[in-house]
Formats: sequence, structure tokens, C-alpha cells
Amino acid sequence: QAVLDDYVRRGLPGIALLVRDRQGLWVGSAGMADIDKGIAMQPCHVSKVASVTKLFVGVLVMKLVEQNRLQLDDPLTKWLPSKYTSKVKNAGQCSLRQLLNHTSGIYDIIEDNGFYLKVLDDPARQWKPEELLEFANGKDPMFPVGTDVEYSNTNFLLAAMVVEAATGRSHAALLHELILDPLGLEDSYYHWHDPLPGYTAQGYFDLYNSGTLVNMSNFNTGSGNGYGGLYSTVFDLQVFIEAL
Repeated sequence: QAVLDDYVRRGLPGIALLVRDRQGLWVGSAGMADIDKGIAMQPCHVSKVASVTKLFVGVLVMKLVEQNRLQLDDPLTKWLPSKYTSKVKNAGQCSLRQLLNHTSGIYDIIEDNGFYLKVLDDPARQWKPEELLEFANGKDPMFPVGTDVEYSNTNFLLAAMVVEAATGRSHAALLHELILDPLGLEDSYYHWHDPLPGYTAQGYFDLYNSGTLVNMSNFNTGSGNGYGGLYSTVFDLQVFIEAL
């Protein structure tokens, strides 16, 4: 609890933590879930888990591999049309496995300033995958495929597109069908595909670098496209990680 309180003193709006080890289970929280409404952060608050979404999507891919609906070494060109794989450098030489382990070298769309300008123009926009992929078109790769490792959100955007092409289903629906629902994760939501509950913790950022936090809960930086968008609780995340 002292660690959580310390980070709140440093400026973190709110935090929840769950630890389970051989000594038992400990759950705690500190700070605020909603500053304007004066709502204290609690472990039961649904919160944005950001790129932990990628872990869920990775597991979804592995479930589909187990069902023989796709293979890790499938080239992207097997599932995605050339209008995507020819415009995104490295995509035409890359496999699904290389997306998941970040050895594709493909440019990360969230590094593009043009993308952030579009988000600022329309914060709550519900992005389609092909719209996001345009920000990677023609951009130089970080390295030749398979020669290095570098984190890229575009990898999981493409992985979600492969899932949908291979199954003919929405990857959001498959996340529920194969992971969230079987595990009973009733406090986990995939935004924007799922509406968020009223007890969702707000998100804050020092947008103007002025030391003042701005509520940016309505800003959607591509959520719901494989690389982000999951909201959950520490309790649901415990169930997921222990099941995994």
C-alpha cells in the first residue's frame, strides 16, 4: 500500500494492484478513479489495460492455431490482399509468427504525427483497421524481416486482420467466444466493440506539458484493432493470467 500511495503522491491519478503468491492474495488501490466526481479508485473499477490487449490477442491467435484455422508460419500474403501487403514495407515478406514476436520490422503507426493530428481532430473516432494501416504505407521499416526485435503496434493490427480474414469473423467476437466468456470475465470489455460500464476509471494525461492533468477518456488512439482497447479489473486479469 505504501508503494501505491507513493506513486499517487508523485502524480499518478489512480492505481489498483493485485498480488497473489505463496503467502496469499493482496489487493489494494490508491488515488482517484474520477477526479472531477471525487470517486476514489477501487480494485473493482474497470480500467484501460492498454497494450495488455496484445496478450489477449496473442492467446486468441494461439487458440485458432490449436483449432488448425491458421498457422504461425503462414505468410501475411496468404490471408491479406496485396493492397495492404504491397504498401506496408516488410508485410509482403512477413509471417504471422514474426508479427507476434515483433521481428517483422514493420513501422509502428503510433509513431506517426499525422495519426495523432487525426486523433486530436476527432478524438472519439472508431477507427477501421484499413484506415489505421494507411499511416504505415510507404514508411521505411525498422530493419529487414527477422533480423532484429522491435515493438510495433502495427504488428497486432495486422494480426487482428489476419484473424478476421482466416475465420470470416470479427476478432472482437472471437475474443469473447474463445477467451472472455469461457473464463467468465464479466468485467472485461473490448472498446469500442463493447460499451463501457459506468464504473470505468477515467484516463488522464498532461496533454499540454503544463503539469495539469486533462481527462482524455474519450480519446481513441485506435482501440479495438488488436493492439489496444481492452478494459478490465485486476480480478479478471488474475483469472486470465492464471488460466493462461
